[in-house]
Formats: sequence, C-alpha cells, structure tokens
Amino acid sequence: MDGDVTITVPAQHASAVYELLSELTKTDGQGPTPPVAGRPAWSSQLVKEARQQLGDQERELALRVAESRGRRLPLSRLASDLGLPDAAAAEHDFPGLTAYCAPADRPAMPVESGGSGDDAWYWMAPAHAALFQALAQSAGT
Repeated sequence: MDGDVTITVPAQHASAVYELLSELTKTDGQGPTPPVAGRPAWSSQLVKEARQQLGDQERELALRVAESRGRRLPLSRLASDLGLPDAAAAEHDFPGLTAYCAPADRPAMPVESGGSGDDAWYWMAPAHAALFQALAQSAGT
C-alpha cells in the first residue's frame, strides 16, 4: 500500500494506540532506523554528530526522553528537574537537535511532542532511543 492512511481513534484510546504502534515498530536496536522519506536513517555516527551540537541541558533532556524507551514522557516529570516551560515545544527545548536536523540531507527530528498543559509529553521511537542511549553509555554520560 502506498500513501498515507488516516485512522480515527477516540481521544481516550490514543495513548493505547501509540503504545501498540510503538510495540509493533520495535527494532532490536542493531540496525539503522528506517528513514523518513527523503531523509537518511539515524545511525550511531549521526547520533554522535548530533550529540556534539547539544548543550548540557539539551543532552540531559534527550537522554531522559530516550530512557523512556518508546513511551511518552510527561513534561510534568521534566519541567521541575530541568526548568522547562509548561508547554512541550521541541524546537524550543531541543534547539541544537532541531538545527542539526534542519538540512534535508540529515535525519528527521527524532523527538516528537504533543499534548498541552498537564498532558504535554515528549516521545522518541524505540530504535532512535536505543541509539541515543548506547552513545550516552559509551560516552559515560
């Protein structure tokens, strides 16, 4: 099947659908993540390059999102620890990563955000999270 498919899901079941999709798209972390159309896939080398563009707080935030292993990470858990505003805004909270991902010859932004107010969250695909975590472990941070 080519093209996009739209599925309507009642709001109260959206998180369950995201968790199911996360489980269905899990990889073993051994290979590159499938790329977004027209973009290269994330690899260990690309994560290393991107990580060099991040400040300390942004690096900590990216690692915390990666550690959630494909589950939504509520912004409320991060706001007090890292001094984040009440709204999830990847462009604001991940400026180095956003800038790194901007050129079309780079991978797509690995962090997604959604919700608002008390329901705001960040999310990273399990395969991307595994790459970010592996690099953090090898770097000792």
